[in-house]
Amino acid sequence: MAQLKPAYTLLYLTAMTNDLINAQVITSYGAHGVVRTDEGVLLECRYRRKIGRPLCGDRLLIKANYAAAEASLEKILPRTSSFYRGDARLNKHAVAANLEQIIIVVSPWPEPPIHLIDRYLVAVEYLQLEALLVLNKADLFSQYQAASEQLQTSIKYLESIGYPALEAYCKNPGGTGQLEQALTNKCSILVGLSGVGKSSLINSILPDKDIQTRAVSAATRKGTHTTTATTLYSLPVGGEIIDSPGVWEFGLWQMPGADIERGFIDFNELRTSCKFANCLHSHEPSCAVKQAVANAHLPESRYNSYLQMLELFGN
Repeated sequence: MAQLKPAYTLLYLTAMTNDLINAQVITSYGAHGVVRTDEGVLLECRYRRKIGRPLCGDRLLIKANYAAAEASLEKILPRTSSFYRGDARLNKHAVAANLEQIIIVVSPWPEPPIHLIDRYLVAVEYLQLEALLVLNKADLFSQYQAASEQLQTSIKYLESIGYPALEAYCKNPGGTGQLEQALTNKCSILVGLSGVGKSSLINSILPDKDIQTRAVSAATRKGTHTTTATTLYSLPVGGEIIDSPGVWEFGLWQMPGADIERGFIDFNELRTSCKFANCLHSHEPSCAVKQAVANAHLPESRYNSYLQMLELFGN
């Protein structure tokens, strides 16, 4: 991993280059942001309205002025993926680009609503990304036994249908080792309710987070970098992790019922046995999904999550 260095300390670099060079957005503030060149140089980058406003994680072509520690955006390179969230009006807003993995963090306390996990998973399927469930604060299982048992039951079911899961212990040496291995050489984002321990996880797997944050602040030359901005950090094990407080309280965006239904991968085999090919498993007769719920083959809580989403989006 290239060492992060504020650009104005690199006196050996040419003051100005007319060549287009590759860079990645580390953090973005609307009309400008901080980018990192492939050589590890941090520059404050001005965006150009006609080109657009890139997202955290975007790959760019820029023109650099190393003496001024500045750059100008010339092109946003094609994205491999985008991560979105929905607002109160169910509009879709892009948050980050070129992600591979969504890390959904849950804990016995605060106890997450199961439907929140299901919302994340619908987004994962819609965006064709990978999901990893992390059961954090596993040391609290005995203290919150009822919540822990319910949560573990839900996680085990999600594991059984194909979503990987692991436990994490921030207070124990090596307690985040499995998570670090799962993050290696991937670009990931941590999501989950406030209080489930996302900040503790990030601090455990990023021992140099303060150094990286100060480097970004120095690149902006505008004081301490704000933690409310979506920020990409390099991982010591290889890969990146995106820290974005703005996506912790997650809402979906407006989407057709068929897209919501496809987000429940445990419906895949069942839907072929429904009477109607376009069955949405709500009011239709001879529905295999409803029958699976009645037979306790499909958790009622997960089916209720599905119905809530259909109702929310007016399907």
